Amino acid sequence: MKNFYLLLFKIISILVISCEASCQNYLKTEAYSVDSIPYKGTVVPQPTFACPTFKHKNTSSLAISYLGPIELQTSEFSKSYPQALQLINVHQDSSYDNISLHIKKLGNNFRPIEKLNAWQKEEYYNLDFSSSQITISTYTSKAVFIALSTLEYHLNDENGKNIALNSIEDWPDTPQRILQLNLKAMHPEAVKKVLHRAWRGHYNGILLYAHSSVKFKAMEPYVRKYAMPVSAYVDIVNYIRSMGMDVIPQFNLLSHQKSLFVNGRGTEALLYNEQTLNPEQEQIYPILNALIDEVDSLINPTAFHIGFDEVVGHNEKQIEKYGPMLEARLFIKHLLRVHNYLNKKNIQVWMWGDMFLNKDDFPKMQHGGLHANNAYAALIDQVPRDVVICDWHYKEYRIKAKRNYDYSSLNYFVQHGFSVYGCTYQEKDVINAFSRSAYQLQSNAVQGMIATTWHKLLNGTIDSPKSDHLKAFDDIASTSAEAFWNASKIKGPPFGDPKHKTN
Repeated sequence: MKNFYLLLFKIISILVISCEASCQNYLKTEAYSVDSIPYKGTVVPQPTFACPTFKHKNTSSLAISYLGPIELQTSEFSKSYPQALQLINVHQDSSYDNISLHIKKLGNNFRPIEKLNAWQKEEYYNLDFSSSQITISTYTSKAVFIALSTLEYHLNDENGKNIALNSIEDWPDTPQRILQLNLKAMHPEAVKKVLHRAWRGHYNGILLYAHSSVKFKAMEPYVRKYAMPVSAYVDIVNYIRSMGMDVIPQFNLLSHQKSLFVNGRGTEALLYNEQTLNPEQEQIYPILNALIDEVDSLINPTAFHIGFDEVVGHNEKQIEKYGPMLEARLFIKHLLRVHNYLNKKNIQVWMWGDMFLNKDDFPKMQHGGLHANNAYAALIDQVPRDVVICDWHYKEYRIKAKRNYDYSSLNYFVQHGFSVYGCTYQEKDVINAFSRSAYQLQSNAVQGMIATTWHKLLNGTIDSPKSDHLKAFDDIASTSAEAFWNASKIKGPPFGDPKHKTN
């Protein structure tokens, strides 16, 4: 009998060791070294801007002090939100007693203060404060992340730990609120500091632009010297998802090749001109397919942004500088081929919409995002209707008399059967006007808004004391966060444009 128990003990020991090893392999994030990579963006301070204004609050005559760490006591959802709680507690004083946090799931019989759409209920939250605890009540676990970001701001803002509130009740006016993040030359840990900003801004998606900034095996001959390891990219994606945000990988699979394929040797045959891939060259497709396969295997995305904007030749100066414009037939040929490959993987295709918009068809719109000639504009009927169009418009006319704040292209895409996003950049009046236009359209086909940032985060100078690029990024992120979340509250014109004086 003694030998039997000894044998049983050995078997159990082997099983435990084996289980621990397999669990460690599953949980372990592959280590990566970045010390030798010449990153330019390494130092990113904590965000200073506020979270979006909440729609309803009850104030208290006496401020409640929350000095100790916030500790999750009960949750009626399966998630535990460790990353969000870590950000909340980074400035809390552990010498004080913990503050109890309770998370409750609302039933269908609960009625918010206003009638909400189904998608608004998904991110509705009620945040209650008392002297002994904090309670978050939501319909979904998705909304808990937003409530926690509101809590984080109020605990860590310039007013300290004193909250003169009884409760907050809030919900979004825009379904999907996406912030673009360009990984160009950014240290992976600095990227996480930037993602703190996105979380505080109540964004629920990140458009992760990694054109030549990650050492994917498929792109290895072409990427920049500052490209981060693939394992760092995966770590960033995991971090985004741990904060309750979706990830949409973004690549340029047709235009804007000056920062990718032109870096490699012997790639001239892949290019139609100095900026555009050549769809007639069969050898480009194994490369692009390998990139798609690699990204799919690494992060399993549900959507993939393929670019396809600003094809060289939409103005004459570009033709003189870079070469002839890609024929419309080759544009659609390439689009269909890329779409078919992603579609077989059950990955939704996102793309920019400017190459389908002819300025003659939209006389009241500012022409900056209208780049189609007649041949390109006619392609719209050949585009598969499951493609999501990202309709970008960044500017308005500086001459007041010409300023129409017209975004009728959004409805144009909706009328042609597409799901669509409105996309903004850095001009406050355009961010506000476009956000309100998308809200007023009241169409389920309008999926949401995207705040593009392009090179504002870095531009090679984020570590320079003289640089204002981080400020420019923060201005975009905070202005867009407020406009997207509270589109119903936007008034205008002038939509916040200081140069537009009303009579």
